[in-house]
Amino acid sequence: MKILPLTYMSTHYYLLITDKATVLVDAGWPGTLGKFLHLLRSTDIRPETITHFFVTHYHPDHAGLTQELQDLGIRLIVAETQLAAIPLLKQWIKPATGWKEISITKETIVIPISGSRPLLQRLGLNAQFAHTPGHSDDSVSLILDSGEAFIGDLPVPNFASLGYPTGENDDIPRSYATLKALGVHTLYPAHGPSPIPFQP
Repeated sequence: MKILPLTYMSTHYYLLITDKATVLVDAGWPGTLGKFLHLLRSTDIRPETITHFFVTHYHPDHAGLTQELQDLGIRLIVAETQLAAIPLLKQWIKPATGWKEISITKETIVIPISGSRPLLQRLGLNAQFAHTPGHSDDSVSLILDSGEAFIGDLPVPNFASLGYPTGENDDIPRSYATLKALGVHTLYPAHGPSPIPFQP
């Protein structure tokens, strides 16, 4: 498997390329499809080679292009715990962005977090999803069996001075404990330097 980072407008996105699929982690800012496609072209990635994507949490810089990517034929994977957050995204979007409201269709793959491993294995990923609230209630991380975790905006321990999202609530240490229990040693956050060692 190959991990290809993509960054624009201060947010990191990641392509996970296997021999069975290409999976995008997170879905860009609203109204920036042209920028996103240009970024793909600059890394020699054709959009039609991206087969699936998932959103770590439904905030504008992570889910803004969700419907446009579905319209391009890229299949959205949604954890059941995230469904309630999708309609709430609208409150954070400025009308002038041209954002397209997200539709859950028969092509959308909705799964329980506990059922993520079989799906991800079919995509060539030895991995699972984990519910990692702390930044938002709907936050989900993708955990590779090899120890890498794609965590969206989960605050990064001991790295506030580097520009990572910060905050303190009871969910954050529980999410760190989840990552530790799953053998995570490297974090791929959505902001700031990446990757970084996991130091709970």
